[in-house]
This record gives sequence, structure tokens and C-alpha cells, in this order.
Amino acid sequence: MGEAAIERTFSREGAADRLPVTGSARTWEADPVGDVRPGEGDSVRNTVEDVYGTVIQAHTANLNLDLGKRGSGVTPRQLPRPPAVFVGRERELLGLDEAAAETGGSPILLVYGAAGVGKTSLSVFWSHRAKDLFPDGQLYVNLRGFSPGGRPASQAEVVSLFLDAFCVPVESAPTGLEARTALYRSLTSQKRLLVVLDNARDSAQVRELLPGGEDCFVIVTSRNNLEGLVALNGARPIPLGLMNRGEAEDLVTGFVGPERVESDPQAVSTIIDHCAGLPIALSVASARISQNAEIPLGEFASEVLEESRLDFLEMDDPHGNLRPVFSWSYKALSEEAASLFRLLGLPPGPDIDIQAAASLAGIPPKSSRRLLAELAALHLVEKRSLHRYSLHDLLKEYAVEAFLDEESGTPPDQAMSRYLDHLLHSAYHAQRASSPHWDPIILPARSPEIAHPSFPSLEKAVKWLSVERLNLVSSARYAAERGLDFYACKIPWTLAHYLYTGGHWHEWKETQDISLAAAKRLGDRDAQARAYRIIGHYYNRVKSPDLALSSLEKSRDAWRKLGDSRGEGQTLLAMSWTYGEAGRYPEALEHARLALDRFRTIGAENWTARALNQLGAVSIHLGRHSEALDHAIESLRLHEEQGDLDGVAHSLYTAGVSHWRTGSHQEATDLLARAAEVFHDIGDGYHEADSLMVLGDVFRDAGDPGRSCAHWRRSLDLLERIQGFSPEPVSRRLREFCDPGAGTGSGEYGSTAGAR
Repeated sequence: MGEAAIERTFSREGAADRLPVTGSARTWEADPVGDVRPGEGDSVRNTVEDVYGTVIQAHTANLNLDLGKRGSGVTPRQLPRPPAVFVGRERELLGLDEAAAETGGSPILLVYGAAGVGKTSLSVFWSHRAKDLFPDGQLYVNLRGFSPGGRPASQAEVVSLFLDAFCVPVESAPTGLEARTALYRSLTSQKRLLVVLDNARDSAQVRELLPGGEDCFVIVTSRNNLEGLVALNGARPIPLGLMNRGEAEDLVTGFVGPERVESDPQAVSTIIDHCAGLPIALSVASARISQNAEIPLGEFASEVLEESRLDFLEMDDPHGNLRPVFSWSYKALSEEAASLFRLLGLPPGPDIDIQAAASLAGIPPKSSRRLLAELAALHLVEKRSLHRYSLHDLLKEYAVEAFLDEESGTPPDQAMSRYLDHLLHSAYHAQRASSPHWDPIILPARSPEIAHPSFPSLEKAVKWLSVERLNLVSSARYAAERGLDFYACKIPWTLAHYLYTGGHWHEWKETQDISLAAAKRLGDRDAQARAYRIIGHYYNRVKSPDLALSSLEKSRDAWRKLGDSRGEGQTLLAMSWTYGEAGRYPEALEHARLALDRFRTIGAENWTARALNQLGAVSIHLGRHSEALDHAIESLRLHEEQGDLDGVAHSLYTAGVSHWRTGSHQEATDLLARAAEVFHDIGDGYHEADSLMVLGDVFRDAGDPGRSCAHWRRSLDLLERIQGFSPEPVSRRLREFCDPGAGTGSGEYGSTAGAR
């Protein structure tokens, strides 16, 4: 038999350890699936050569431990059974395949992700698929990093299990932990072996269990990111996230069969939605369905809608019961992080940033950053970007349950008021930075414990509103549902202009309905007048002029009762826009003049400029091009003096169209190009697209079809990415003028966009 020279290493505390000169022999035999039992066969004899009597070693002992030739004796095959149903994860499987195809280097693959996301299933499935690549066997151990008992497996336990797997006789094996670990590494040093270290707690637990051979392949799974293992041991991270829709449907189909899924796809869709893409939840739900074939899928879907998601997914096995599964991660948190986690279930939006989390918890942003990093390391939150985090719906529900169980004396409204204050003040300042022409509203002073970002530029303000849009809309709904009328009334105001220019018209209307209802409950007549005006804008944009004018008349009457000439003038101007969009140009002209009179009387130059621009836009439609240009140029001068970029862009647009209509193509293209550029800078995609469309019209009329088509294509590209705006006018131009064999057509100027 072959011999392997083993160096045994001791700690100084174990200097008096004694080794027998001759080890006893034991015979072992392996069955075809790798289970080990006593039997007939070659014996294993261990000796310390050239030494007589007793060996006493202070630091190292060199042994010749005869463990048999490679390929003979025991080949451990410890993998658990593969999952009954496994779908998707193609990218992750490919990553494992590519790593296994490499030669040398003893690759370490770290599969990490949230509780129940399928880390063990992926690792075991791939290991079975690739086991022929490892002729010397497969070792597997559950390190119990997150488990019901709460006690992770120790290095000593795991090393003993692995030595047993190689049939090392107990009486012949070293007794010290370091020596036993060294023996394990030596046993694996010349083998092509797969080692799966499942459910690791931290890097330290894994590091001493890594095999010694360059041909060994290691898979580690953990809820923790194990950054130390990546940084110091070169582990390659394979993050595992929630399943996408297709994978979730395939998993359910794998359990219950395609015929049953096809019998009620809507019910299946409901069940999948409530499992939040979490494989363990999908598996539990699917198992319940498959075991109750007599119950229609619609009844399961109704049940999941009527009760808690966690209750619906309850089962008697703690490894499949989501509450215990989540609790093993939750219990590993520090007290501060656990407190923040409980609060993170309260906000209704899809994610949260560091400052919002700080306000929610009433702690400094520096502390919030540290605690969110702790939560992300255990995948109780998902880090979506540098400063943003999210929880899937099942974890949110678990967090709320934990809050109610452990903080029964703390009303959630206290934390949520801090969170809503943060959103309201932040959105207010973002709105003021991005739309300075909007009149400010009065807010109470911000509490010192409420963090909010600064907005040194328009670009940063628009970006913040874009990122926080869904959180703001969700918070307006939340406030309305819970009777927090101040927030329900004010948050929609901060969003109105952004939702309009971004084409989010459904949310624009919904939030203003919320604001109006809250303003009525509060008796806030000023807020009611604003909401009626913005709702009128909405109906104008969706081509419902009668509904628009009805809402605007309520706004006008409310301002008059308040004696607010500025508010009345703004609504009169909105009525002019509505009449103009409806093609009722004389009435549009009359209301623009009435608005201009109100603004000049009170010295509101910014709004005077807007009224002048609207007069110019209406004059174009009435064929009064010289008047239109005069109004637009005066409006542009006032807007530039005020630094109102939104107004500047609209005035440039109106002046450009005026020049186009008088045949001054060069002046028209210069002005319209500038308008498109400013609209782009302020994040107004719709009016940028409108400017590019008209710019294409000017180039067409100037006999430059190439530049004409190029601008129309840019316009179409923008419109196709913005909700709420039809690309058909631009598409029609491209079909008529840019396709081969197209005919000719005439330009059109069908909106009063320059008046905004």
C-alpha cells in the first residue's frame, strides 16, 4: 500500500501529548453509495518509524501514516439527495461549471443570499450534476450557521466528521485540533475532491475547513457575505437572489403539473405574487397545492389573499417554516440592528435610503449606514445601490410581526411620522430646486432628528424625485389610509410637477385626489384650490376639456373666495391652456389676458412671463405671428432675469415656432434646438421630444430631409420611454416622410406646449 507522510503540528500547550509507537489496525469497506462499515479487506497500519519507546513532541511530529492508495479504500459520497424540483438559475450554474473546468488553484465558490433563496438547493443540485468530475469523492457538512439549535458546528466537530469519512481509526488519529486539521488537509492534498460547506456562519468558521489540495473544489453557502473569505482566501462570490417570474412559474409547475397550472393561471399568478419570488415559499405553497388535488386553485388564491402570507406558508417542519427560517438570521443581529429591522417593515414603499432609515429610527445617518450594512450582510435587507436597501414582502411581514411582538408599547405612527417628515421635507426641497416657478407651500419646521438631503443642482433634485417616486406615492396612500391628513395633503403637492413632466399621469391624478380629499377633511381651502387646479391640468392632458374646465372653475372660485389674485391668475392661465388644447383660441386668448392682468397688478413677474408666453402661443394659432414673436421674446427676457429654466425653455419653443411660421428657418432651428437642450437639462422629456419633433418639421420645410428624419427619430425614442404620451404624431411623420417611397405632407403645430 502507498504511504503518505504526514506532518503533525501541536500547540505549545499540548507539548506533553504522547503518541503510541505503533497504531492498532482496523479493516473497513465501502459500499457503492459510500456508507462505511467494518468488513473484509486490506488493513491500515500506522507507525512512527525509527523511534523506540514513547514519543514526546514539543512542536511537530513527522509520521508515516499509511492511508491507502488513491482510488482504493473509501471514497466518501456524502451529498444529500438532490432537490425534487429544480428550475432556472442558469447564470449561477454556468459560473459553477466554468470554475470547475479550470485546472488547479483549488477554487472556492461562495453562494450567498437571503434565507430561503435556495442556496443549498443550487449547490447540491450542481454537485450531483458534476460529481463525476471528482473521482475521489464529495464531502458535505451543514455548518449550522443559521439553524434551529442556534449553535454553529465547531471546527472540531467537522474535522472529526471528515476524518471519519476517510475511515481514519479513532485510536490512531491525532488528539489535538490543529493536528487533526492538518491530517485532514494532508488527506485531501492529493485528491480531486468536492467539499460542500453549507450554511456557514462567518469566514472564520469556514477558513480552517478548507482542504489542502489544489485539485479540490469547494462550495460554501451562507446568508452572510463572508467578505473575509473573499478578500483573504480568494473565494468567488455567486450572489443568489429571488426568482424571476418565469422561474417561479416553472417551479410551481414542477410541483403541481402543467395541467393544473393551466386550469387557473390567474390563481397561480396570485399565489406566486404572494410568495415574493422566494423559492422556499414557492415550494411550500406548491406542496400544499399538490397534496390537495381536490381543492380548486382559486380557493388557495382566495386563502392567500385573506390571511397573512406567513400563516398561509406555515408548516410543521422548521426548515420549511418561514418564521423560524427568518428568525435564525434575525437572532444573529445586534440589538441595534434588530431594532432597525423591525422598523423597516413599516414604510410602504419598495426601498429605503440611509437618510430615510435614519429618520425612521431617530438615529444619525452614520449609525443607519452601519446597521444597514449589518442587515445586508445577513441578507435581511438587499443592497440595491450604494445607499439604497429593500426587503421583499415576506421579510417585511416578518419585520412587522417582530415589531408588534417586541415593541408593543411603541406606536408605529411615532416612527412613521419621522419617516414621513423626512420624505415631505426632502421632496419639498427637491421640488423647489427642480421647479422654482411653483409657489411654495408652508411647512412646519423640521425636527433636528429628521435627516434630509441637499440639492445643490437641478439634476440632483430631479434624480432624487425619480428614485423616490414610488416611495412618495406609496406614502401618500399610507397617510390617507391611516388618517394622517397633513401628509396626505402635502406630499402630493411636492410630486405634482415631476409626475406631470415624467408622464406618470395615473399617479399624478391619484395623488391629487388623495390631496384634495385630505384638504377637505382638514378644512384647508388653499390646498383644495391647488388640488382642483392640478386635477384640471390632468384632465387637459388626457384630452377631457369639459372635466378639466369643471375642475379649474372650482379652483378659480376657491381662489376668489380667498381673495388670492395670484392663485386666481394661475388658474385662469390653466384655463387658457385648456381652451387652447381644445382649439377654442379666442377663449384661450381672453383667459391669458385676464391672467396677465392679475399678475401685472400684483407684480408677479415670473407668472407675468408665463402669461405672455401663452399669449404668444395662442397668437400663433390665430395667425398673428408678429405679435406671437413679440410676446415670446418679452417672456424669454423675464424668465432669464428670474433664472427660471422651465420658463426659458417654453419661451424659446414659442419663439422658435413663431420664426418657423414666418419662414425664418435658421432662427427657428437655433431657438428650437436651444429649447430641446434646456428641456433635457431640467428632465422634461415630453417637451424635449415635442421640441425635437417640431425641429424636424422645420428641417423638412427647409429641404433637409436627413436632419428632419434624424430629429423625428430622436423624438420618437424619447416618447417611447415616457409614460402617458402618444408617439403616434412622430411615428406618422416617419412613415410619411422617411420611409422609402413616402409622399409629402404639411407641417402642423397642434399644441400650445410653448405656453407652459
